Amino acid sequence: MAESRQKTFHYKRAQIIGAKPQSLSGIILAAHKKDARPAKRSHRSGEGNKRVRVVNQCYARGQMVVGCLLDYNEGDHQTILTVGEDDLEYAISLLPLAERQQVMSGSLFFGVQENHVVVMQSQALRAAEFQAYLNWWLIQSAQVLEDGAFISLDNVASKAGKAILTGVKAVTLRASVTDDILPVAEQNPNFGGLTRDLKSRIFEMLRTEGTFDDTPDVDAATQIDDVDFSLEIRRRGRQKGKTSVMDGLARVLRDADESIFQIETKRGKVRGVDLWLTEQKSVKTINSVPELADVADKMQKWLDFLLESQQVSEDV
Repeated sequence: MAESRQKTFHYKRAQIIGAKPQSLSGIILAAHKKDARPAKRSHRSGEGNKRVRVVNQCYARGQMVVGCLLDYNEGDHQTILTVGEDDLEYAISLLPLAERQQVMSGSLFFGVQENHVVVMQSQALRAAEFQAYLNWWLIQSAQVLEDGAFISLDNVASKAGKAILTGVKAVTLRASVTDDILPVAEQNPNFGGLTRDLKSRIFEMLRTEGTFDDTPDVDAATQIDDVDFSLEIRRRGRQKGKTSVMDGLARVLRDADESIFQIETKRGKVRGVDLWLTEQKSVKTINSVPELADVADKMQKWLDFLLESQQVSEDV
């Protein structure tokens, strides 16, 4: 069934480090020519190498190279529920698949013009996964870039974001607590204002989630999955004339997942997700799958607008 759905486009700027100056779009076309079949460019990982990521469609359209990165777990089946008004229990079964069929976990659509990159992400595939795939495909597999090179897909600040990234007062990073980042209590974690005993008790509590027995029989890693911590970086004292370090720190976060940080300025706090160049677009879908041609056309129009309005530079 055909319908339209709202999707978010993200603009990225490709940086190719450790190689001669060249465009990402040209490199992708060269790799696609070399690995014409998807099976040749399928990256396998995970237990038993069953996690597969592969660029499926990939071709030049107008000024862009457009395509779709797919993600699936080889051998996975789809669970279905059979319902009926008179049933005392609903039946759960596996949807049978034909030979060679796989169940998709997610997709990421992309359009690349020179080193301008527009992506439409999904929950399973984000820009970071696309970057990792490109580094594997173009350098290790197709070998169209020399060994030691690296492709980085960087966020670019919007006009509003550029104004926000000055006069920064504080940056707060958020992450989940995991057992491997918690020092043992005997290491005396260095938190100013806390006594040695109190610091030790805090970390002991996090590791055992309130269990203070000498020999807790609970796996600490399973006890702290729902605990987050925040790291706030703030300049002490007056800010006048001394914001360059904080401004620089905020700019470095262009490469971070925008969901894990926020920045505080004189005008208040702003989430990372609100800093970068993004745009909501209505795209055509068929059976809930976006139509690549329509996505590509809208990516091209948005990029043309960004260039014409000088929100991004032609020189990349």
